[in-house]
Amino acid sequence: MAHEMRRGPLAELEIHPHRAYYGTQTTPAMFVTALSELWHWAGNDDDLRTYRDAALQALEWARTFGDPDGDGFLESVRRSPMGLKNQAWKDSDEAIRYPDGSLVENPLCTVEEQAFHCIALQRMAEILVALGEEERAAELLDRAGTLKRRWHEAFWMETSWTERLAHWGLDHAPGRLARAARIALGEDGAKLDGLGLPR
Repeated sequence: MAHEMRRGPLAELEIHPHRAYYGTQTTPAMFVTALSELWHWAGNDDDLRTYRDAALQALEWARTFGDPDGDGFLESVRRSPMGLKNQAWKDSDEAIRYPDGSLVENPLCTVEEQAFHCIALQRMAEILVALGEEERAAELLDRAGTLKRRWHEAFWMETSWTERLAHWGLDHAPGRLARAARIALGEDGAKLDGLGLPR
């Protein structure tokens, strides 16, 4: 699933900016969530049947390629010299920093991507219930519950409301969470409240 698509002379000549770019953690979760919202508004089960497989494949991509070390958190790494260093919501190369101003290096695990993925698992479970696949739906709800519990263990801090809006990133070491770093105050923490992740 494409992260962004561009048109124009530079794109047609395959000079940056690219015609299509796929390096993103966000798109799979957004696809599932958009499908769920379409169904909420239109109420057409045929839409769910049409895009069911693509939505499940998006979540499977997140489970495998989005979590290469198998620790349960989505993380990203730039694999191409033309690719984005940060493949989360804030995708500028300079967007994610430690409090001292230094850049957080890849692999990178951001708090909002875990929340987007959690809500996508819940929404896909809802879709599967609507299609009569309750057993598979229960599996996805179990995964969402596990992710939410692990999110709280890794990211949550009992501090003031302002501190609670802090955007946290995890500097990953292979197979384990190495250290937590507060990145910036603002919108990403608020997104988590909107998605219902904090308890």
